[in-house]
Amino acid sequence: MKTIFTLVACSLLLVIAGCKSETNTVTGTTFTPEMSATVDGTSWTAIAPQVISQGGITVMSGVNVEGRVISISLNGISATGTYPLGGLLNQRVGTLTLGTTPADIYTTPILTLADSTSGSLVVTTYSGGQMQGTFSFRATNTAGASKSVASGKFNLKY
Repeated sequence: MKTIFTLVACSLLLVIAGCKSETNTVTGTTFTPEMSATVDGTSWTAIAPQVISQGGITVMSGVNVEGRVISISLNGISATGTYPLGGLLNQRVGTLTLGTTPADIYTTPILTLADSTSGSLVVTTYSGGQMQGTFSFRATNTAGASKSVASGKFNLKY
């Protein structure tokens, strides 16, 4: 299992190493993708965060130097606004992965009352291939333990 995790981690680092800032050759401006948050009060910053948007589903994620991943899966995001995370009728989920076991994976609950959400994503910019905003959520693992992801910020190109 450690070998598989090591191979996956090395592959992810190779992908991340290939992700760099973009320079607009017309204006000369540089865009560097950003994603950061605090996890239970501890600072977390992604090495090279990414966002993929296709077929009405948007997934943004980042991994820090310790291999801890924050990802947010969104369905139906196409404009600026405030979007709840978690809840029964809500197809938007926040995930925090701290390791390789099921107990290391924390997600916003999706089988709760429709009006019971575990966080939110606020999109302040959604145009020209750029997505920017803030996020926060509380996620639980299979054992019922919870983690708080707060003060999240992102600035990504899709």
